[in-house]
Amino acid sequence: MKEAWLNDHGMHRYENINRQKADMPLRELHHCGATVSGDNPWEADTHRSGVKLRGQLKEAASKLEVTVVGRDWYVPCSMI
Repeated sequence: MKEAWLNDHGMHRYENINRQKADMPLRELHHCGATVSGDNPWEADTHRSGVKLRGQLKEAASKLEVTVVGRDWYVPCSMI
């Protein structure tokens, strides 16, 4: 997946993403100990440095949006 851009609020947008590609990072989050709930949109709590993510796949447009919805004060969005 190639990152299209990152805005000031911690949103990453990825293009050319289908459901199979969107499931890959969810599996990796589970593998690394994150708690993932929901199904498009989904919420992930990494249990690390307060990092929490929200993701939504827009299947018709083949786009995935991942937003940083929580983080400890010392973690810049650019590092997530």
